[in-house]
Amino acid sequence: MNFRGASRAKKPGPRIEITPMIDVVFLLLIFLLVSTQFKKQRHAFKVPLPKAGAVEVVVQPKVPVVIVNSDESFVFLHADMPEGSAEPIGKEELKKQLEAYAQSNEEVSLRVRCDKAAEYQAVMDALDIAKKSGIANVFLEAEKSEDGEGP
Repeated sequence: MNFRGASRAKKPGPRIEITPMIDVVFLLLIFLLVSTQFKKQRHAFKVPLPKAGAVEVVVQPKVPVVIVNSDESFVFLHADMPEGSAEPIGKEELKKQLEAYAQSNEEVSLRVRCDKAAEYQAVMDALDIAKKSGIANVFLEAEKSEDGEGP
């Protein structure tokens, strides 16, 4: 009689409970999601935007930007540009760059960031050039005022 073999067959082997481990993994995942700091999009040029009370802030990181400076120069920034290649340009060069960008991309949108000291005519020129270049959606950017009331 082999008593040892019979007793081993009846005894269940060691079991690893993974339920607590799954709970810990989910808690870690939730902790990391809650504690993550989301990176704000930053531009190479600091442009003091005008303030408005009823502005809805919409972040569109893939949409190219035209910056209108206070000296009526323009800067065109888009994702396909090499880093550090953006320089102030005039109206004609902006028109060429926007036309080339609109032809190479489908459903093009554009954000216009204007210095609050920029002339209104320069802003209108940027909008006009964008529309004539074939860009259908043009968005003006502003900062929300602290009190939410506007100027």
